[in-house]
Amino acid sequence: MNLTPAEVQSIGGRLGSWLVHVFRVMGGYIAATGVLAIALAATSLREHHPFAAAGAMAGGATSIGWMAAVNFMIESDFKWVLLGFALVWAVSLVTFVWEAARS
Repeated sequence: MNLTPAEVQSIGGRLGSWLVHVFRVMGGYIAATGVLAIALAATSLREHHPFAAAGAMAGGATSIGWMAAVNFMIESDFKWVLLGFALVWAVSLVTFVWEAARS
């Protein structure tokens, strides 16, 4: 947002309370994504089901992939961290395909 602390204070305390809610929701989203990833990894991904791979690709692209892209668009301070997570996701998909091909 490129605002100084004084500019943020002039907006009022409502911005701060709103941001607390935004980050709580994001934390819940991140936790849910982690639980889903663990569940997939422990079940259908281990069995190399094509639907599991498709779900992991679509879910990753619409979650961490899109989040990283948007953070680059808005010049977020977190863009490189999120890109790192997106790359871990992409490498996991490559590994999945490689393991499936070797089986």
